Amino acid sequence: MEIRFEIEKSQIEKLDKEVQKVLRDVTDKIFQYSQEELVKSKTIDGRMRATTDEGQLLGSGKVYHSNKIHKIVYDAPHSEAVEYGARAHWMPIAPLKRWAKRKLRNEGAAYPIQKKIAKEGTPPQPFLRPAMDRVKNEGIK
Repeated sequence: MEIRFEIEKSQIEKLDKEVQKVLRDVTDKIFQYSQEELVKSKTIDGRMRATTDEGQLLGSGKVYHSNKIHKIVYDAPHSEAVEYGARAHWMPIAPLKRWAKRKLRNEGAAYPIQKKIAKEGTPPQPFLRPAMDRVKNEGIK
């Protein structure tokens, strides 16, 4: 016994166009949600804190659609450290001082923060993974 399925080339091309549209829409939605994640406040160490500072990470996000590749890129140098956290490392003091002055209005707070990062690293503040989860939970529309 044999069962045979045949699909015409035009049907495959139509299906491919539909799949590419879905992939484009899903990629765009994940990007939108990741941007929303970056600007909303989150509880870190029991306190509400804004996840953006100067907006470098937020502004570095881009969506690329070409041929059959759809991707989201955050190319700020610290994007992976924000998403996944960073292991203990010695942070240069100058950017920490600028951050402490902006956020805490106390430049001197940079030194204990530097020591804490050197000892404990930084916790993850995911923005892309929650966006993907949100799209996954909503389903494709």
